[in-house]
Amino acid sequence: MNRVALTLVFALLGCSDPPPPPEPVPTPTPKPAPVTDWLDEHPREGDIGAAAAVETKHYRVVSNLSAAFVERYAQRLERLHAVLRLRLGAWPTDTKRPQVWIYATAEGYADEAMVPGSLAFYSFRDRRLVLKHGRYSEQTSLDGLADQLASLYLHQLVGERIHQLGWLAAGVGSYLSAFREEHGAFVLGAPRDSLRERLAGREAKLLPLIEEPWTPEARADAWSLVHCLFEHSEPALRQRGQRWLEKLLVFDGPSAPADQVAALGAERDQRELERDWAKWRERLAKSPR
Repeated sequence: MNRVALTLVFALLGCSDPPPPPEPVPTPTPKPAPVTDWLDEHPREGDIGAAAAVETKHYRVVSNLSAAFVERYAQRLERLHAVLRLRLGAWPTDTKRPQVWIYATAEGYADEAMVPGSLAFYSFRDRRLVLKHGRYSEQTSLDGLADQLASLYLHQLVGERIHQLGWLAAGVGSYLSAFREEHGAFVLGAPRDSLRERLAGREAKLLPLIEEPWTPEARADAWSLVHCLFEHSEPALRQRGQRWLEKLLVFDGPSAPADQVAALGAERDQRELERDWAKWRERLAKSPR
């Protein structure tokens, strides 16, 4: 029945006009969910030096982030040790737990960084590995094992040069400057596909560190991808880089002899370095998960 007929019926009955139809209620447009970032997990405020630390069997992790995040990160570092039988060490002779410091703000990180624009560095003064995470970097450190190890090698080399010379030597400086200009950052901030293409020249099938178990083939691929840094550099830099990486990585496999660990960083010729490198890769491939 249309509105005219309704009006006539209501008039005959002595009633007023029928009420107007209700106005359509507009459907509210749902607001998109806010993009969450791990830095939003109740980050702590204040000096990172006063932040609480989480200690595990092999590490001491310090951060001004939330305690839950630091706890998860510490467990991931332990998982890295369990899977690869490797730990990030200060020096082979250092018996203390390596300290990993994580900054929640770019400002706090910039106050400490030795290399402007870098994403990680190693502090020789107090033996700390310092990482920058979150919105200002492409990825977290454990998203790519090869990225992490290559970055540690580069910053170990850069930090030592800055301490001794105040700036990079010409040869090493040109190599790192060219890489930084290409990627906008050092290895830790570069996409993994770009890292494989630019440095490796081969496809390395790296499995996610946490989500899936590592096969011996994946461990060998990861080690090979790190090794490619030295294959694509000048002989002097390659030899020096191998020695620095041997100082930074401590082999914790059950078959590692004590004299080999004690000899890390010692002066050896290129043939001995290549022989040791091959032995390490073989042990990594055979070590249990």
